[in-house]
Amino acid sequence: MRAWPAVLVILLVGPVPAQQRMDAETLLKGLQHRKEAITTLAGRVVIGNVSAAKAAETPSDIALLDFARTGDRYRAELRVVRPAGNYYCFDTLTQGEDTPKAIDPHLMYRSKVREGNNVWAYDRSVNRVTFSSADPPDSPPWWQGVRLASDIDEFVTPRYLNPLGDFLIRSVLDGTMTAVVQGTDKIEGHECYRVYIASRNPQGEARGYFRVWIAPDMNFGAPRCEQADVTGNGTVTGCYVVNARNWRQDHEAGFWLPDTCQSDSFQYRGYEEWGYQQAGWTNSRLVASIELTTEPAAVARALPLRYPFDCTSRDRSERIGGDTEPDPTTYINELAPLLTFAAPDALGVRLLNDRDVDAVFAQ
Repeated sequence: MRAWPAVLVILLVGPVPAQQRMDAETLLKGLQHRKEAITTLAGRVVIGNVSAAKAAETPSDIALLDFARTGDRYRAELRVVRPAGNYYCFDTLTQGEDTPKAIDPHLMYRSKVREGNNVWAYDRSVNRVTFSSADPPDSPPWWQGVRLASDIDEFVTPRYLNPLGDFLIRSVLDGTMTAVVQGTDKIEGHECYRVYIASRNPQGEARGYFRVWIAPDMNFGAPRCEQADVTGNGTVTGCYVVNARNWRQDHEAGFWLPDTCQSDSFQYRGYEEWGYQQAGWTNSRLVASIELTTEPAAVARALPLRYPFDCTSRDRSERIGGDTEPDPTTYINELAPLLTFAAPDALGVRLLNDRDVDAVFAQ
């Protein structure tokens, strides 16, 4: 029997009555099972990045991600349309360099196909195809997750499904960390529980602060998530904020999903090492959905397991697609208007001026 069946009933059946109050563990279990319950997902999203290290007139990076996933099968194709070098988000598309560099957009393409334990991956920037069907016997426990992960896990899952992350939720549920409900707030007309989590070392010193807003009537979606990093003496070193906006129900009786998710990063110490001139806001990433659905039939149509456009292989060669890929730069005029960045989140500015993170997160 699966754990926490009551939470699954809430996820799959419908909204929670307003009078039914929830504790922090129940809310976090709901957020965790939201990711598990959405077993089918397909879409096209545009990804943009802007950075404080670049001149104000520098345009955002633009990338386009097409993906589909159901169970242990997925296909993900990421193409960089405009590489402006704003952030380290496409480092594996720049031949593993530590810093972004100019590269032909036609080469900035990668894709990954998974069927069960088999994974095919292609990176055009190095003209390399890799295939793996099992983890090496001596591989560490985390390696399977790395091998099976895709750009869906990088750009979609932590924003649309669970911005808090599985590790943090497990740490609360196993008693390593504690979580409390601070209160409720209205976001886009939905009642959201404000859950506060403090990460501490064995000596009781704070290591990180987290808050997440969870809306039970939106299948435990999280419109907002905050994280502040601190040193052993409690000095805040940086913060990270995710805001998911324009929530909608995917289809009749379907899951609630946001249309856009913006994450803002702030650094208060060590920012010079990353090329920033002053403390405060460093960069923002915006993911905007062009198409996004959990409807099983639509996902099935979007999931032809095929190799990338110009990839050839003797293994299962019948799966090689005959499509031709359009010039990636032709997408710029279509995609750029979709990337409307909001101002960097006010929390980052507040922590820059008021370093009392305990007081800020206690409210």
